[in-house]
Amino acid sequence: MKDKNLKLLVFMMNKIDPESVRWFFAFLNTGLLLIHLLLQFVYWYFDTKVMSVVNIFSVLLYLSMYPLLHRKMYKSFILIIYFEVLIHAIFGVIVIGWPAGFQLWLIALSCAYFFTTLVFEGTFSPEKLSWILTSISAAVFFALLLDSRFGGLSFVRMAYSGEDYFVFHFLNCAVTYFVVMFFSSMFVKGIVAKNNKLNEEAVIDKVTGLFNRLGLMKFIENSNFDKFNNYSVSIMDIDNFKSINDTYGHAAGDAALKFVGSKLKDKLDNSTVVCRWGGDEFLFIEFGDNHHEKLYNILEELREEISHSTIVVGNTLFSIKISAGIATCEEGDTREKVFYKADKALYESKASGQDRITKEG
Repeated sequence: MKDKNLKLLVFMMNKIDPESVRWFFAFLNTGLLLIHLLLQFVYWYFDTKVMSVVNIFSVLLYLSMYPLLHRKMYKSFILIIYFEVLIHAIFGVIVIGWPAGFQLWLIALSCAYFFTTLVFEGTFSPEKLSWILTSISAAVFFALLLDSRFGGLSFVRMAYSGEDYFVFHFLNCAVTYFVVMFFSSMFVKGIVAKNNKLNEEAVIDKVTGLFNRLGLMKFIENSNFDKFNNYSVSIMDIDNFKSINDTYGHAAGDAALKFVGSKLKDKLDNSTVVCRWGGDEFLFIEFGDNHHEKLYNILEELREEISHSTIVVGNTLFSIKISAGIATCEEGDTREKVFYKADKALYESKASGQDRITKEG
């Protein structure tokens, strides 16, 4: 079956490939850089000299991250960003005060870091590191919270008026909400993409790239196949497949299956479904007008091509032949009956000398 038909069965979202990882972190770095440029203006406006100096270092840090991303040093990037956000939040609470809301960054930080480790697990350390870093940010958060209530650190103070704090608090709430929402949505997309990939792997035969039996059954379930009766079915296998494995080894057997699978893909169109039915057997379903004759012609052409081809595995050269049986759905036939008739026609091809296509009846 063609790729676009496969997508009818498995809804594909953005896969997490190396290019999307690079794009994601470049986007993240740019977003953080823009936030800190905005903060620089806010710090300047409220004459917060200490935070202005801290923020200049943050801006320079984010500018220096692009070469790191270009070299695909994603783990170093995310750890550096983690500690920058942590330190900046601590300074924000200490210098400006708890009401400014810089502690909210620590909540967003935990969400962001867990997302990167769980979705991009091939890039980052195991889950244990996530818990360690999240515990650090949580400990800092509650330490600052307790100090704001009991005053253990005299320098965590109310430095501005209520109206000024509203500006800081509004900005930090907006940033935190956006980060949590963004990473939550990305997390869901990542999980869906992984789930779709697993679903695809479950229904695709790894050797041939065709549907496996489960894939065909899911196609039948999702397409209301049993309501149709305008189709023909063929079951085909490789003649003397066991002797190929015994004589040339299982690598040769896999090569024969791959070869047949590639030939099948070349012959198929949107009215044909094919799967590796099991072992060396393949099952076809042909829909549409003149389906019986069309399927027979495809198989005859395929049989001719395969019988005149040579398969090469290392220094070994060998050829294969195929046999098939074809059955048409008649009025009152169940799917199981049509499959049985096709299998019976295949048996007749084998009994008649192999390397042939037999129509039922």
